[in-house]
Amino acid sequence: MDNSISKHILNTHIKDGVTIYQDLYEKKNINNIKSRRGKRGYYMEALKIFTVCNSNKDNQIVTFLINNITKQMTITATTKKLADTFDVSEVKIRALIRKLKKIDFLRGSNGIYIVNPFMWIPNGIRDEILASAQSEWLYNTKKL
Repeated sequence: MDNSISKHILNTHIKDGVTIYQDLYEKKNINNIKSRRGKRGYYMEALKIFTVCNSNKDNQIVTFLINNITKQMTITATTKKLADTFDVSEVKIRALIRKLKKIDFLRGSNGIYIVNPFMWIPNGIRDEILASAQSEWLYNTKKL
């Protein structure tokens, strides 16, 4: 069993404008490790994805890419298709994809990209697939 602290709660009790005492609670996660092999919930890492966006159009393109992540943690989109869809130049699309690769969100080329399973986890993905994708990502990171 994994008993990790997930939340601290500080309650302050005040009477007539004077602090009487404070309580600190620690809410713990109790998860069965066998049923949850993949790690989930990388919210702060996911926020990094949108730091590469310099315009509203960039936000739309990144959101489109995120919405098209498959259960196999891949995105299939050519720069020409994206440029036509969003009415921007292919150079702008290539620059955005280069930025996403620089923050380690994507790997790949020629319209087929692998998504970092530690930065984004699609809804409904099975734990076995997630665990496999995460271990494969770590293995490939060590090889580079």
